[in-house]
Parts: sequence; C-alpha cells; structure tokens
Amino acid sequence: MRRLYKNRTNRVFSGLLAGMADYFSMDPAMLRVIFIFLMIFTGVIPGVLAYIIASAIVPPAPGFDTAAPKAEPSKTEPPKTEQPAGEEKKSEEVI
Repeated sequence: MRRLYKNRTNRVFSGLLAGMADYFSMDPAMLRVIFIFLMIFTGVIPGVLAYIIASAIVPPAPGFDTAAPKAEPSKTEPPKTEQPAGEEKKSEEVI
C-alpha cells in the first residue's frame, strides 16, 4: 500500500506538493502549476488553509530527519596578524 509523504529532496516550501506528485506519478512542477490555478480560480484563502492543514497532517518521508542540520564549528581559524613588540599600528590619515 502506498502512502502519501512530504518529499524533502524536491521541495519548495514544505514538500507537500512534491510528495503528492510522487504519489500520483506526476511532475512536481505540473502539480504546482495546477495548484496555483486552482487557488486563483477558487479563492486564495481556502487553498492556503488547505495547504497549511495538509502540511501539518502529512508526515515527512521516512529516512529524513525533520530537524535542521547542525552546523559544525569551523576547523580553521583565520590567520592572526601580530604586531612586532614595540611597534604601533600605523594609521593612514585622509585629508
């Protein structure tokens, strides 16, 4: 039995329409265009509400972590420029 999941690899917002395209074996761009036309002709607010509700209900595809990827600390530090002892940094004066 096939299940409907949000597609995390081919998503624009939440991956809902890409997941629906996978479910119906369609091109995601074609389904997005159809969705936009339906929103225009039936009213924008009901389409947006339906999208938000469906995005909350439809689970992400298995094997994808829903948390944002963790940023690793930088392993290279910028080079430090040290002044030799006793010398002051010379500043340029603009007249």
